[in-house]
Amino acid sequence: MNLNDLPTGKAPDAINVLITIPKGSKLEFTLEGVLKVADFLPIPSMLEGDYGLVPQTKGGNGKPLGAVVLGHELPAGCLIECRPIGVLKLAVKRAFEDILLCVPLKDQRYKNITELEDVPDHIPLEIANFYKQYSTASIRGWKGSAASKKVIIHATELFKKRGSNV
Repeated sequence: MNLNDLPTGKAPDAINVLITIPKGSKLEFTLEGVLKVADFLPIPSMLEGDYGLVPQTKGGNGKPLGAVVLGHELPAGCLIECRPIGVLKLAVKRAFEDILLCVPLKDQRYKNITELEDVPDHIPLEIANFYKQYSTASIRGWKGSAASKKVIIHATELFKKRGSNV
């Protein structure tokens, strides 16, 4: 089983995210039949949540959409159903990349979080700062849930047209 074998979810309102970098981890994982260590990060992940990939999507960089899931320290390999609330727009070399910001759909603590504006201001700021410091990406800014849903629709259509990511 790999990422392309997993369902996207009820996109664009609810998506599945496969956790590949648990919050605070120094390890990045990939799913290649089994959970496999893909990389050792030089520092622990300082993101405000767990990082993962959305199955059966293809972003502007040709890779699956990335997502930060707020709330828990989930184990690597965990598939969690999420509500997208925003999207961080990045420019990496000559490609664009989108990082979704999501909340766990079934966690009642997040039932009223439906928009980027519903989370404390420091969270999007800290996520953007993480990408500014630890990648070659240029930050293009944050957009709300409507933009994140458009990104998801486009990425699922692109995946269907161009095929698998693995």
